[in-house]
Formats: sequence, structure tokens, C-alpha cells
Amino acid sequence: SVALCDAPDGRGGAWSPNGVILLAPQSQGPIERVSANGGDATPVTTVDRAHGERGHRYPQFLPDGEHFLYVAVGAVDKVTTYRTSINGGEPEAVCEAGSKAVWASPGYLLFLDTGVNSPHRRLLAQRVDANLHAIGDRQLIVDPVNATNFGYPNVAVDDQGTLVVEHWSMPHERLEWRSFNGTTLSTAVDDISYEAAVLSPDGTRLAYGGTDPPDVFILDLDTKVSTRLTFENRDVTNLTWSHDQKRLAFSRLSQANGWQMYTKATDGTGPDSLVFRGPAMFNFATDWSRDGHWIVAQCADSSGARDLWKVDMTNGGKPTIYQATPGDEQAGNLSPDGKWLVYTVIDGGERALYVQSFPTPGAKYQVTIKNPAGAFWSKGGDILYVGTMDGGIYSIQVSTVGGFRQGATQRLSRLVPTDSFLGSTPDEKKMLIGVTKDLSSVSRLEIVLNWQRLLQSK
Repeated sequence: SVALCDAPDGRGGAWSPNGVILLAPQSQGPIERVSANGGDATPVTTVDRAHGERGHRYPQFLPDGEHFLYVAVGAVDKVTTYRTSINGGEPEAVCEAGSKAVWASPGYLLFLDTGVNSPHRRLLAQRVDANLHAIGDRQLIVDPVNATNFGYPNVAVDDQGTLVVEHWSMPHERLEWRSFNGTTLSTAVDDISYEAAVLSPDGTRLAYGGTDPPDVFILDLDTKVSTRLTFENRDVTNLTWSHDQKRLAFSRLSQANGWQMYTKATDGTGPDSLVFRGPAMFNFATDWSRDGHWIVAQCADSSGARDLWKVDMTNGGKPTIYQATPGDEQAGNLSPDGKWLVYTVIDGGERALYVQSFPTPGAKYQVTIKNPAGAFWSKGGDILYVGTMDGGIYSIQVSTVGGFRQGATQRLSRLVPTDSFLGSTPDEKKMLIGVTKDLSSVSRLEIVLNWQRLLQSK
């Protein structure tokens, strides 16, 4: 493999016969071009923010190798596919649908009928002329189709009439109690499926985003009874408990604004309260201070780069930026006294772990560990538990008296790629691990030969 250019949060690419590569290097921002020999990427489209566009994605070259299609995602569920040239020019809208339109020989556009918030999505085909103007009615090809990313059609087609559609579902998990050295102690829950999950601070309940229906649930790990907390039938992720366990913060997929942060009382009373409308499409709570004063969040800016924000819950949920650099700041976690924040930064493909004073960013220290994925503090604030990208779990002795100092590092255990860490008990003797039971049923490819015959039969 050869590195061509940076694509920190890519959303599709295309390679022309003339050696030009198009890509969307970020989840938000323009389509860029780079030579197949590598080099600096330069924009070839301009995001029209005045008309609500947030980013351009999923470029596809048309047969002439000069013109291409891309999709503009914005503040509505429907998205628009445009045609333009690598040499510039005014883009032309060719299709409005639930996803990007894919060009297919000899003259069709394939796209999904509804957007990411729809529980039921279908793949349609539209006959078009040489200028990509519609001919006749839209026709059904495949029902249903899974695709959850903004603008993504989740299909591929070749010139010989072969269509490939991916179908998937969330895997079923077994929840295990393990010691920090990796020994399995017992099974907490034999079977559960979730979008995201997190253990309560006292270690007795699990908050999770359900998959059918998609909403917030709380599972009592003793009685094994789940209680539904929200009733919007929309995907939720990045759940975070308040330390007194009276409220949950979570992000919900919003038709108008992407992923936005809400809070909800864990006894089910009161409304789902919007925390704040973030600056762009991706806004996730990562921690809640023990005194309830602050929610720490990672939020994308208008280019898609992640920054850390702090939300003052004692001042009407007032949000302010905590840390914004050219890199991606993620996974902020507060020390028990609320005076320090540990977080990861991804910059140019390199990952680093930092500890910095909070709520005012000042003294900043890099923690010596390779390829960190995230970290959290021990109850006493004298240990950082760090996960790494290869699944390692480490403990690092630390001191925050008179500044931050790092001590001895010990490798405790390792998770396999299909394991997920969901939290630890207050005594730090057990951690809850989600174990994927069967990946074979999660994803399957549907291959349709001579797919145009499906149109002739309707």
C-alpha cells in the first residue's frame, strides 16, 4: 500500500482512468483531488453552507473520466446528488433522494428512497438520458436495504449488470464480568443487542441504545429486567451517566442536525432535554463531572474535525469550547476531583494521550503510552486505566499533586477486537465486557445478476 494523502475521517473515493483520485477526506467539507502518485490534495467542490450544506461525500466518476457525481449532506433528511467536473464549473443537481445516486450502465441512477431516520429503506432505480435527466418513473429494485451513514447508498454495481447490496444488523452480545487481569468471573447477561452501552457508576445497571426499537433502555443486572426510557424510535449512542445516576446524557440521530446531545431522568420522568445544538453533525457526551457541574463532549466543527467542549449544567447548559487544535480531540474523561481531563488526540495518523487542567485548559502533559484508544481515572485519582488500539488494558500510576506526574505502567490484560469495554465496578475489581457471540449473522452481501430484469418484470 502507498500513502497518498491524509483522510482523517473519510467518506468515499474514486479513481479515474486518467490517474486522478477524488476523495472526501472528512465527514464534512468538500470533495478533494489528488494525483495517483500522491501529493497535496486540493478541493474541487465548494460546500454551500448558506443553503444548509454540511459536507460533500462519495464521489463517483462518470464514464468520460472528467465528470463525477457526489452527494451534498445537510440539515434535512433528503440529500442531493450533483454532477460536476474535475476541472471546475457550476455543479448541476441530478437527483434528490434518501442517499447519493449511483450511476449504473447503460443509463440509470440507483439510490435509496428515504434518509437515515427511516426505519425502512428501499433501493430504487431511475432511467436517465445522456444529461442525467430523468426518464419515466422511479422503480423498486431491493427491499429492504440497510444504510445508516448520511448520504451512503450501500450498493455497488458494475458494467455487466451485477449489483451488490450489503445487509447488516447489530450483533448479539454476551456480557461478562472479568477481572482486570482478564479472567472471566461470570456471565452478567447471556444475550443482548445494542448500539452502544455503558455501566452505571455503582455497577448495578446498564444503560444502552436498543436496536429494535432504537431508543434508550436501562437494564437491571440483578433482575435482568430492561426499562425503556425514551420513545422516539431513533438511534442513540454515546450514553453517559451522571455520577448520582439520576440522569443520562446521550446522543440521538436528528433528522435536521445529525447527532445531538440530550439528557433524560433515569426514573423516566420529564422530557428528553436537548443539551445544546452543536456546531456540526456529530456531538457526543464523553463524561459528566462527579459534582454534576460539567458535561464534557466531543463535537465536530464545520470541517468534521473533533474538538472538546464543556457544557455548564449549572448555567442553563451553556456550552463553550474547551480544546480545539488541528488534530482530533476525543474521549475526554474527568478526574474524580474534576480538576484534570484525560483525552486522546489523533493528528496526522498519530495517536497521543494527554492530561490537562480543567475546566480552564492550562497545564498540559502527554502520557507516555503507544497508540492509546482512551482512558479513565481510578476512584482515588491515582491510577489511569488506559486502553490501546491493539486491545491492551494498562494501569498507569499517576499523581496530580502540584501538577501531573506519571509513574509505573503495568499491562493488565488484552481484549480481542470483538470485545468491548462497558465499565468497571466502584471497587475496580471487575469490568463489564461485551463479547460478540456470532459475527457471521451480522453482515451479508446480496448479489443480483442482471439486475435490470427486475425492472422489466414490474
